[in-house]
Amino acid sequence: MYKIIKDSLIYGDIILIKSDSRLSRKIRDKSNSEFSHAMLYMGNSSYIDSDGGGVQANNIERLVFEQPEDVAVLRLINNREKLPQIESFARSKIGTEYSLREAIGASDENKAFEAMEPNRQFCTRFVTQAYNSAGINLVDNYNYPIPDDILNSKLLMRLEDIVREAYQAEIEFARSESPLKKQTDIHNSIFKEARRISKLDIQTFDQLYDLVIKHPEYDEELTEVVGKSGYLYMMENDLKENPWHYDSKLFLKHYDTYASRIYAISEIEKIEIPINRSLSSSIQGMKTLILEYNRKFFKQELELRKKIKSFSDKRLKTIQEVSSTIGI
Repeated sequence: MYKIIKDSLIYGDIILIKSDSRLSRKIRDKSNSEFSHAMLYMGNSSYIDSDGGGVQANNIERLVFEQPEDVAVLRLINNREKLPQIESFARSKIGTEYSLREAIGASDENKAFEAMEPNRQFCTRFVTQAYNSAGINLVDNYNYPIPDDILNSKLLMRLEDIVREAYQAEIEFARSESPLKKQTDIHNSIFKEARRISKLDIQTFDQLYDLVIKHPEYDEELTEVVGKSGYLYMMENDLKENPWHYDSKLFLKHYDTYASRIYAISEIEKIEIPINRSLSSSIQGMKTLILEYNRKFFKQELELRKKIKSFSDKRLKTIQEVSSTIGI
């Protein structure tokens, strides 16, 4: 088994993959492409893609491949200053449903240029629309691209030597249950209920916020939906599943070698520091919405973001204490 050399990746890279699964072979045959799936790397081990579960963020460490040629990494040659706009688009689409019909339409010889279902995504559309949102047209038809359209884009270069053999522990981790699946299921349940209540095609949190603003009559019911979904208690679940990230003594016991401690500290810093910074502005933004619209929904969101910030503070404090203890 092989895995991507994470240090070879940088923010904004596009990852194309394939496998020997029946679905992957069918997609490649239908689209006449070398690969079957596309993803957008966001840095800090995180990528965003659109598969059957919709648009969601995932961990690059959970990807392993049978053969080195099962993965390709493509990098934008110029205009890298536009990557923040691409990331903003990608994150705004988290939760958007997948459309099999639209994905199949990408392989039609006489495919349209305008999306038939603009509020739905599939993997290659998600990636090319993200770049198009920043004025970068990777392909001729960014609504219905196939994987080879991205692979052959003149605006991208293909990287070499981007995989290595995976250790057994890495393979086991990749195959273990992901905590992000629980988060995905919660997000999807919230949007499903929002669609039921409003009879509108709610696919993202931005659309959900807009719904609450324009339709105060849904405020109380949507607030209750979120409250019952488990969305408000994801941090407590993380504390239960990873208590060593919140207690320096447990951290030192769990990561029992110097090398593993250094690695864990580095990974937490990469993920946690930018999250912590963004939460501060996110909290202020929610306060502004409350002042302007005074919705219960936004008040609940504010309390959640404050809680997430407090848990983030605890994780950062823990690695600071560990760093001091081990002398780094």
